[in-house]
Amino acid sequence: MATVEMPEKQTSIFPGKIVAPDVTVDVFVRIAGISGALAVALGAYGFHAFQGTPEQKTVYSIAQVYHLVHTVALLAVSKFARRPMLVGALMALGILVFCGANYTSAVFATTWTPYLSPVGGFLLISSWACAAF
Repeated sequence: MATVEMPEKQTSIFPGKIVAPDVTVDVFVRIAGISGALAVALGAYGFHAFQGTPEQKTVYSIAQVYHLVHTVALLAVSKFARRPMLVGALMALGILVFCGANYTSAVFATTWTPYLSPVGGFLLISSWACAAF
């Protein structure tokens, strides 16, 4: 009777950490891809077509920088985070709320969306804290 050897669980470069399931990797790579494409498109709009006040342009550029930086970080979540679903969800939601509120505030000069920025910022801070522990 032939015996079948089961492959060992794949571990990461960090001792004691199991690599995230492929589903997690796939989800956050796709979200990061969409977010990155959107960040580049919004950056092009902001540079070439956005006609706002200097204050609105500053808010827009802050949203742009945070959007791009956290999109790149989202790519690394599934590979290096201990709890990729938690960190990735917090980071993706933080990008959406923080950057979305700032983009909306800058483009449409809304008065209520700036109040959402601290919530998005808290989500981004929480995602980094969860990634650390």
